[in-house]
Amino acid sequence: KYEGVSSGDDMGLQQSILSEDMSMQRSCMSQDMGLQRTSKSEEMGLQRSILSEVMASQRSCKSEEMNPHKSSLKGTSARRSESRKATINEAAEELRPELQRLAAAKGSESYRRSAKPRRSSVRIVVPALGEIEKMLAGVKSLAALDDADRAAVAKMCVVRQFDAQAEIMRYGDVSSDLFVVMSGACRVSVPEYKNTLHPGDCFNEASILKGEVAAEAMYEAAPDTDVQLLSVNIKDMES
Repeated sequence: KYEGVSSGDDMGLQQSILSEDMSMQRSCMSQDMGLQRTSKSEEMGLQRSILSEVMASQRSCKSEEMNPHKSSLKGTSARRSESRKATINEAAEELRPELQRLAAAKGSESYRRSAKPRRSSVRIVVPALGEIEKMLAGVKSLAALDDADRAAVAKMCVVRQFDAQAEIMRYGDVSSDLFVVMSGACRVSVPEYKNTLHPGDCFNEASILKGEVAAEAMYEAAPDTDVQLLSVNIKDMES
């Protein structure tokens, strides 16, 4: 077959065969690499799909676990509310006979005769200046005043007369007045009855140091007598 072929031709033929062989190898390698890439891409896509399904399933399970918990909390709150209502209803039923008894008693003629109406009328009275000065002289909080100063303060004073059971001052009322009982009696409650003030006793003394102060108790006239109160505004004394 190769008779008469020179050595130069022989080398060219070998090179041609070798080139074709290398080209075939490259082609096969390219096909193999393409197949590998395709399989890897398909495998990654499948993994992503599976992972997405797993995550969706986990979220669904968590949601189902949380919803029953919320429902149980709502149920517990509702049961507590029903329990409180039942307790209140039971207490109301226990108090009902006592309330009915009190209502019947208030409707009776004897109760209406014995009950004293709460009055709140107040009026200004004008006693003699000498009487006011004498009352001020017995107030320990004003013991430092000399006769001239006491006479000047007496002119600033206001005397009010409250009917029996009248409300004089409520707890928390703000005032800059010093009050002195001139006659009658004044009840003190915080909030239950504490004591009774008599002529010469005073209250709201903190206004001497602080100016305006809030009442720390409730003051009212005694139920069986009117009360006269002398008051002087501390701000007026300072000016």
